[in-house]
Amino acid sequence: MNFETFLKESSKKSFWEKEKNICFIGKKYPLIFSKYLFSFLKENQLLEKPTTIFLDDLSPLQINSLLNQSFLGNKAIYCLGELKNSRDKKGNEIVENIISYTGLHKLIFFINKENKLVDKIKKQIKTIDYINLEEEIDQRVFNKFLNFLNKSHLIAKRSLIDNVFRKSMTVSTDEACRVIDYLELVNLNSAQKFNQYLSFILESEKSFFSLSNFFFARNKEKFFNLWEEIGDDFSVLFWISYWSDQIWRAHYVSKYLIAGDSFQARKMSVRLPFSFIKTYWRNFSPDELIKEYNFLYKADFLLKTGSTFPLMDLFYSKHFSKEFSK
Repeated sequence: MNFETFLKESSKKSFWEKEKNICFIGKKYPLIFSKYLFSFLKENQLLEKPTTIFLDDLSPLQINSLLNQSFLGNKAIYCLGELKNSRDKKGNEIVENIISYTGLHKLIFFINKENKLVDKIKKQIKTIDYINLEEEIDQRVFNKFLNFLNKSHLIAKRSLIDNVFRKSMTVSTDEACRVIDYLELVNLNSAQKFNQYLSFILESEKSFFSLSNFFFARNKEKFFNLWEEIGDDFSVLFWISYWSDQIWRAHYVSKYLIAGDSFQARKMSVRLPFSFIKTYWRNFSPDELIKEYNFLYKADFLLKTGSTFPLMDLFYSKHFSKEFSK
């Protein structure tokens, strides 16, 4: 089924009570949408809170044991994240077991539409409901998404919604969730301020994530090439807020990974480029990131009290020259 049909069917409790596992198929794993969806389903008693399983952290034996055990016959719901092709025997065994699983519990997972596993999923039509997440949502489907989430009151902010779809004819599921968050916060008199943040909402998976990726990779050349394109589109105070959030998250991801707590690290890594939790966290100590955060905190105070010094230029200079690590 497509995304629009999913919105219609999944608003019924009977959809989640079916003895079928659920597979989302799309271009990219919609992390924000997934959290938004499961929170909504739990709040409206359509679905119990799923237990998240990180497949990389468990052996096939551990996963099989988890899926085949039950306390007093109670059903559980397991969110498995993204299933990927694997080059090793362990990974292939896990994937095969999940696709063919017909046990007591309900499994929810995602597969990239380009993955060759999609054909296997579609053959399991009797045991799996697969939902094709549309890569882009237009304004009509966006309004249906608002109704699905019981947020039809936001449709009254039509002028703001119109601005979103004038800037971009369609949005992804994750972008739609970000737009909804901002619509909840702003009023019609804040249209000008809202418009300033539209680029952030709609480009965060493109320019902003790329900028953060180059920042944490300390790729100075690519960072400043992109900075020239988007840096002046936002105020200095916006950038201080943006980098403060990125560095605050990066600090805790680094701290948790050093402690071996990958679960908490993944939770904190939302809005960070994937490359940070995979690779670049090793380039920074938690203390170095605290120094960067404190610099931005002081810069925010100085700018708000009248300073005209180019503090962000100094920040970038210190970051790329590793002065905060000293």
